[in-house]
Amino acid sequence: MLASVEQELVARLEAWLPKDVGVLTGDDLAGLTEDRVPTPSVHVIYRGLKVTENRPDGKAARINENWLIVAVVSAARRGNRSDANESANELFDQIAPALMGWKPPSANGPLKLATPPPPAKTNHCLYLPSAFDVETTLTANQ
Repeated sequence: MLASVEQELVARLEAWLPKDVGVLTGDDLAGLTEDRVPTPSVHVIYRGLKVTENRPDGKAARINENWLIVAVVSAARRGNRSDANESANELFDQIAPALMGWKPPSANGPLKLATPPPPAKTNHCLYLPSAFDVETTLTANQ
């Protein structure tokens, strides 16, 4: 189930964002050093789940998944922080409307904006996160 939502988020963002913006998952980023991360890019990161309801027999549960969608721009190639902030904000302004209220096919309902961690800046990149919650259902193998 989690892989389904991840793939659907990636497909939605790839269709919505400009072609020069890479959309990467945690698997895509594994093993990359920060200076090798393509920019501009958007990272789709699974942040965990919260069980919201269990069926009495324990064979099904509703869960609330949390996904971090991070706009990543180069800090090194931008002249100053305000340029990097502007570029990251432009990406965020495309991400939020693409995902807010959109229902991934494998989900029970629409994505809802959630509180993200604060932005971060390193020598290489500026990271501007947004977060989304979505309800899905897990069922036991019969």
